[in-house]
Amino acid sequence: KNLDQANSQMQQAVNALQKKKPGNAVPAQQQALAALKQEQTDQKNQLEKELQRLRKERFAAMRKDQEGNRKLTDRITELVRQLGQAGAGASGELIRASGSMSSAGRQLGDQQADMASGDQQRAIRSLRYARDQLKDEEGRLLDQLRGAVKRHVQAALNIMLEKQVAVREST
Repeated sequence: KNLDQANSQMQQAVNALQKKKPGNAVPAQQQALAALKQEQTDQKNQLEKELQRLRKERFAAMRKDQEGNRKLTDRITELVRQLGQAGAGASGELIRASGSMSSAGRQLGDQQADMASGDQQRAIRSLRYARDQLKDEEGRLLDQLRGAVKRHVQAALNIMLEKQVAVREST
């Protein structure tokens, strides 16, 4: 609409100039300029609305991703709890990470990226610490398991040896 109006006014200005009446062209040029400025304002407003819509979509997607990560962390926390004492240290860190993720999700819903970033960083630190604790615990558990397996195998070998000796002596 504004562009059509500007075009019409510019055509009137051209006609006035062709008739050698420059004074008659000035009002038409001013009206054309006003229509173009209005179009610029309208386009700027439309662009801002579109940017806001895209920003909301982007933050909604980030919040959804954050919530998915938190739910996965909660499932992992439950698995670690099932380890009992072996996962106790990591469990606390995973709970902390989940809390930070929940907070970050709320902040992303409010489009507060800076605040969410801090909570996300805290979640990362907690997850790394929990991972390291589980790695350490894995080593300790494997050492205990190796010792238990070794003792069990030695006991089984002793029993088999005794039985084999008994079979041999009976022949």
